[in-house]
Amino acid sequence: MKIKNIIFLSVFLFSFSGALFSNVYAENNPYSLTLNSDKSGYIFYETIRITGTVDFSNSEKVQNGITISIFNPSSNLTHYTTSMITDGTFGWNVIIDPDAKQLVTIDEYGTFVGYHSLNEGAYKIQVQYGDSFVEKNISISSTKTVNANTSEKIFEMIDSSTWFLVIISIIVGIIVIYISYQKSSLKKARIDPKKRITEADLRNNFSKLSWKDAEDLVGELFKEKGYKIEVGVLSESGEQKRSGDFGIDVRAKNSNESIGIQVKHWTENVKSEDVAKTIGYADPFDKVIIISTKSDFTAQTYTAKNEGQFKKAELWNTDKFKDEIRTHILIEKQ
Repeated sequence: MKIKNIIFLSVFLFSFSGALFSNVYAENNPYSLTLNSDKSGYIFYETIRITGTVDFSNSEKVQNGITISIFNPSSNLTHYTTSMITDGTFGWNVIIDPDAKQLVTIDEYGTFVGYHSLNEGAYKIQVQYGDSFVEKNISISSTKTVNANTSEKIFEMIDSSTWFLVIISIIVGIIVIYISYQKSSLKKARIDPKKRITEADLRNNFSKLSWKDAEDLVGELFKEKGYKIEVGVLSESGEQKRSGDFGIDVRAKNSNESIGIQVKHWTENVKSEDVAKTIGYADPFDKVIIISTKSDFTAQTYTAKNEGQFKKAELWNTDKFKDEIRTHILIEKQ
């Protein structure tokens, strides 16, 4: 029981003394002084901006200025200056000048009002008005010291295992970038037929071209002929959407006409019913061109064309297509 009483009494006295000292401090700050700096740590050549307020609502104004002191524990030196109070506020700047080894104090009007010997380390700034005072701690360091400390902390955080992960991540990143570059180069080569089409490709009947390559080649051909072209249709996601077997594969337009082009990259001849299906998409265009890149059209298809069944259609067989390629695309003859 006695131990409990002692503990209770100790707690009570501690709380009472805390409240008592708190009241004493409050009584010693009747003007409710505040003291602020733009930050707590500074480096050479920076400017320390100090501001604060004084409240005269509960206490009488006794003077127009406030006393400011800068104390450096390492040198045990204190520099005193004053700042005018305007509408309950005060402020001043302290320029850190390592060349002169001084802290240069400038008042709110930009006037030099004193200096203090500069040393790296902690400083205590105090403002006093009458019996009221408040304090604030700041630190000043050279750039070299700050960078060294930062570097040391960084290297402390990175141990050998972390370095291993960092190196692996860098290697993986390089590999990913290389693969992406290669894919981009291959894609560019595929959609730019002028870089690879030769006379040998024509003699081999475009055996190396996929149906998508053939559509891209047709688009490039009409682009060289002066048309603004669109291969497939751009989807909402921005990807190129191909139309399929009977839709319009390439759209070509200039100031005189709009053309819808169907590309048949088949080995067999194109039949009249295949042409008829494509004609069903002809309405938005002035004419439709159906290109049989690797073959021809059946005799029945030519008969239907001659009888006027496919009035809006032009039929390009492989020979016509290759002649156009030689005229507008081919860059290397073999």
